[in-house]
Amino acid sequence: MRFTLFSFLSVLMLNSCVSSGIHQELKDTHTKLTDEHQKLEVEKQDLEDKNKELEQEVEALNSDLDEMDIENKKLNSERIAFKDQYDEIKLTYDMLLENNTNLLERSSSANQKMLQDLNKIRDELNKKEKRLIIKQYDLDSTKVEIEKKQKKINQLERSIADKEKAMSRLKTNITDALKSFSSKKLKIEHKNGRIYISLDNSLLFKSASWTIEKKGSNALKQIASVLSKHKDISILIEGHTDNDPLKSKPGAPIQDNWDLSVRRATEVVKTILKNKNIDPKQITAAGRGQYMPLVKNNTKENRAKNRRIDVILYPDFNKLEELIKSVK
Repeated sequence: MRFTLFSFLSVLMLNSCVSSGIHQELKDTHTKLTDEHQKLEVEKQDLEDKNKELEQEVEALNSDLDEMDIENKKLNSERIAFKDQYDEIKLTYDMLLENNTNLLERSSSANQKMLQDLNKIRDELNKKEKRLIIKQYDLDSTKVEIEKKQKKINQLERSIADKEKAMSRLKTNITDALKSFSSKKLKIEHKNGRIYISLDNSLLFKSASWTIEKKGSNALKQIASVLSKHKDISILIEGHTDNDPLKSKPGAPIQDNWDLSVRRATEVVKTILKNKNIDPKQITAAGRGQYMPLVKNNTKENRAKNRRIDVILYPDFNKLEELIKSVK
């Protein structure tokens, strides 16, 4: 009875020491990090949409190029036809000059008309040649523009493929590092260009606690060891709970599931940052509470699945965005 009373008084003393400002600060941090996470999702989708728009633009330019090639061939054929007609009339005219001098004198009006026709044809031929030159110039300019854009698109596609390969290698390295841990306690997935490491809360925390257990600390240490070799990776730590209300007294360090999820995510961040080779700028903590369950909270087993820590790894998209802007 004395031990129980002493424990109860200890908890009350511990809770009274926690500043109420920490609670609000954690909520503000959570809101900010959630917005940044959503912004990254929107930026990623925007990058993929822009890449598709560029590919469609290249297809349209190639279609225009094909049409210009057809027009070019048509103009060239017309020019050749006019040239042949001109040569034929010129030959006829020269023969008339050589063999029919008298006839030419008596038929000056006819000869004048022939000369006019010849000049007209020559003028038309010159116009066709000028149009052909202009079309050819436009065609060459379009080809150069398409080639430039295609090179940048190829570079963008290679960059995206390289990042995808790097994320695939990262998943393999993390999987190898966590082989000694039960697959029931953690799950590793590679989807949408990101790595998702889902850690069961039973591996990390006791019920309603945010103190990391030794086995969970070892798992995080293995993850941190791998991440320390990847300086271009951003790390998002998300805390998740089930929907069972947290029973806490007024003034306690945590009041609800959202508080608990934030505190747990923050503790995971602190544990990972014990590896001094990881830049704190790479990592973000966020609490999701009960609002992003994996399954419905309708059974004991499902609620256990929803109580988890998600470690989300994604590459830096800033360079890709700069490359897309340069294609415009």
